[in-house]
Amino acid sequence: MPKRKRAAKTTTPSTTKRARPDKSEDIIKKVNALKATDFRDQYTEPLELHYKLRRQPDSPSEHANPSGQALYLTLHSPRVLDPEEMAECYNLVETTSREDYEASSWGWHPSRKIREMNEEDMRYLVIRSCDVEDKEIKGFLSFMFTYDSEPRVPVLYVYEIHLIDSLRKYGLGEHLMKLADSFAKRVGVEKVMLTCFLSNRRALYFYARRGYIEDASSPEDRKTRNSVVEADYIILSKKVSEIEK
Repeated sequence: MPKRKRAAKTTTPSTTKRARPDKSEDIIKKVNALKATDFRDQYTEPLELHYKLRRQPDSPSEHANPSGQALYLTLHSPRVLDPEEMAECYNLVETTSREDYEASSWGWHPSRKIREMNEEDMRYLVIRSCDVEDKEIKGFLSFMFTYDSEPRVPVLYVYEIHLIDSLRKYGLGEHLMKLADSFAKRVGVEKVMLTCFLSNRRALYFYARRGYIEDASSPEDRKTRNSVVEADYIILSKKVSEIEK
């Protein structure tokens, strides 16, 4: 889901002294300047990019059991993913989330979603099978190093996390979020943030288990003359200082 920003606060400087350089500017500029391969080499461990599925207690019984299946993850920027790969990622978003978008105040706008997915500083962790005959993208996590609110706070913002239906309930989503947490901690930003529809109860439970709480920037219900318009999404966050090593 896209990030929603709060309106910037207006401030009046109390002195005419020259402002000190903001170290967070250096962090975000430095990490976003890296090629995907350089980011991988600096901020990931090789074993983190391999995953063997493990059956969870509540794994769907109707699915064939893929426990033990080996998967690998690759890191990309949008300009490195070819059009077919980007189309697969978009199709996953549409398959898993279109109904939630359509039922929300945002609506479902394909061209807008595609533009967001192709933003220059977006990064993708793409999941594939180690079986060379199987070319299908099994899922992906997209994220961006950016800022939240004013004064600007450096954060890692998770935009999308999607898996094909048969690979849910095997610990893979948790692995992806652990990687996002690790990236944030290693880069040195202050928070990991994401947006979630309130209608997606399963996702809200998943994030709560991972230690995510409502962020101060999350929207409040809006009062009109005759009614109250309830917010249909929430912004969640976790402080990097609370992420376990």
